[in-house]
Amino acid sequence: MKVIGLIPARMLSSRFPGKPLAEIEGLPMIIHVLKRASLCKELGSVFVATDSEEISRLVEHHGGKAIMTSTKHQTGTDRIAEAIKGIKYDLAINIQGDEVLLNPDDISRLIRAMRRERSVKFATLVCKARNSGDVTDCKVVLDQDDNIL
Repeated sequence: MKVIGLIPARMLSSRFPGKPLAEIEGLPMIIHVLKRASLCKELGSVFVATDSEEISRLVEHHGGKAIMTSTKHQTGTDRIAEAIKGIKYDLAINIQGDEVLLNPDDISRLIRAMRRERSVKFATLVCKARNSGDVTDCKVVLDQDDNIL
């Protein structure tokens, strides 16, 4: 099974323009995410899907692979949908571009679960909320069988 990881990244965020290039410990955020995702042994390839030549050049400078996409996408998922059109794959993993503390083992667990449950076409990683009152955190409500409501 060919499994790929895709990291959407754009420069024109309304809340934090240039966010993928924000430096953390001497490296741009997107490079931290790329390096962490690349540590996942189950991912055959990791790509950054971007509408920015600057991000693309930076990713390639650091040994990564970038795919140029349209500037018109509303979401990272839309960006990934365009990027995967020319790639042969069995499973595509959407990796958030600001997840600098990404644990590669979490991606591995997700991939193994998707391999076991072939009928599942979409899955997302969730964790117990530490501060459910924070409006900037995504929240997920699950039923008793861990299905997203």
